[in-house]
Amino acid sequence: MDHEPKYLSEFAVVLENLGPTAFQVKYRSSMLVGTGLVGKILDRGGVSASRRTMGAEDCDELAFAQALMGRVWPVRKDPGAPPGPMITVGQSVDNDITIAEYTLSTQHCGFAFDVTRILLTDLDSMNGTLVNDEALLPQQPRPLRTGDRLALGRLRFDYLTGPGFLERVNRLLYGAATEAPPVSED
Repeated sequence: MDHEPKYLSEFAVVLENLGPTAFQVKYRSSMLVGTGLVGKILDRGGVSASRRTMGAEDCDELAFAQALMGRVWPVRKDPGAPPGPMITVGQSVDNDITIAEYTLSTQHCGFAFDVTRILLTDLDSMNGTLVNDEALLPQQPRPLRTGDRLALGRLRFDYLTGPGFLERVNRLLYGAATEAPPVSED
């Protein structure tokens, strides 16, 4: 593969070629994996935005959701982004993770490393940040665990640590019913 993988299916090919140990060394950072859309953000004319479930009339939205499924973003500092203590996510190219999506704020949220954990902070975003369907208060860091479901604006992601990501790709490659090679947590 001549380019960095962007989708789970591409990471599965890399895992098959490298094996679990080399894969875990190469992709040890946490990852955001796109899982779809929370719903449609409704503009309420300056009042807090609300969300509604999408229906068949939202074909373009559903196509976008399909393109998001399985898309992977490494949670790491971008060498071209401004220095700082946080790994930021938002619409602006000045973020470490740039996602061109209208429901994300210019600088939507940020990840920070504590001694033993990773913390997610909503950076006063317009459409909010949710962890496991709980809204984060702005500027109040919340610890994350592998498998946490995040909603940034209308986008839904799974947050996975390096070992959790390897496990997800391993399951994709070998299937839930198949005996996969063991995965080390180290």
